[in-house]
Amino acid sequence: MTDNTRATIPEFFGSMLVFLGGALLTLTCLGAAVLAGARVYHWLQTAEWPTWTLATLYGPSPTSDMKGLQQVNEWIWNLPVEPIALVASGVAWAFLTMWGGSVLSDEQIRRWSQQPKADDEDEDDE
Repeated sequence: MTDNTRATIPEFFGSMLVFLGGALLTLTCLGAAVLAGARVYHWLQTAEWPTWTLATLYGPSPTSDMKGLQQVNEWIWNLPVEPIALVASGVAWAFLTMWGGSVLSDEQIRRWSQQPKADDEDEDDE
């Protein structure tokens, strides 16, 4: 009888990817909620809605000699931080969860295909 309670390396790796994806999504959602709460708190105190953009965090947008590309850079740099963080974390969560899930699924299929069925053994005994 084989011991199936121990996790193999691919199962561990897949589980860790799924866990990291969930942790990343959770932390980013909490961070976005804290930023939104800080904005609301600032607005309640001063009656001014603060604008926190990528330019606020990282400085001016990258420059380009191409006018169209410069407009795109400025537009992205002037987006609010919270939606960007939520979208980025959602994409990262989806990638890590699908990758980890595929590693888990492949390993489980291999393991299940190598195990004899318990029903077949019982039928042979009768």
